[in-house]
Amino acid sequence: MSEVRAPSAFILERSVAAWQRAKAALEADATLADDEAVVARALEADPHALAPDEILRRLATAAMWAEVRATEAKALANSLTARSARFHARAATLRAVILDVMDATSRKTFSAPIGTVSIRNVPPAAVILDEEQLEDAYVRIKREAKRREITADLKAGVDVRGAVLSNAGRTLVLTPHGAPAIDFETGEEVE
Repeated sequence: MSEVRAPSAFILERSVAAWQRAKAALEADATLADDEAVVARALEADPHALAPDEILRRLATAAMWAEVRATEAKALANSLTARSARFHARAATLRAVILDVMDATSRKTFSAPIGTVSIRNVPPAAVILDEEQLEDAYVRIKREAKRREITADLKAGVDVRGAVLSNAGRTLVLTPHGAPAIDFETGEEVE
């Protein structure tokens, strides 16, 4: 707990209102109960019975836990994407070998326990030798704003049609003191 004097009624009211907004937003998420016991547990208590520091502690813990899980989910997604690419490469290698064996044995189809393998003709398709030589009619061009350059020019006072500089804002930075050990079954912190 921080060592400050007791909060005013106004600060208590704002803290409780913020707690209630967070709880309402998270309760609207149908996946919360299945997904994030830590976040759900952080919002269980009656906010009127909690000091602002306890509200902040619970919300910060839940937010940092959610950020760590988001990072882990991204790493898992990347790992699964790489695994998928490996399986696709293996399947392509096996397909080529099967085609060679079927050609060598003059077979058009083969029935295996898991399914049927068959050879079929495919229509001709374009092979791009040099994309730079293609005419514009054969190329898709994606139009994308160069935000860094636009921001730099706007800051320098250049009038950029179709863009304006936003007002400065504030953001919250979450800096965990080492990732807490969380029991994924109960959602409780483990010491």
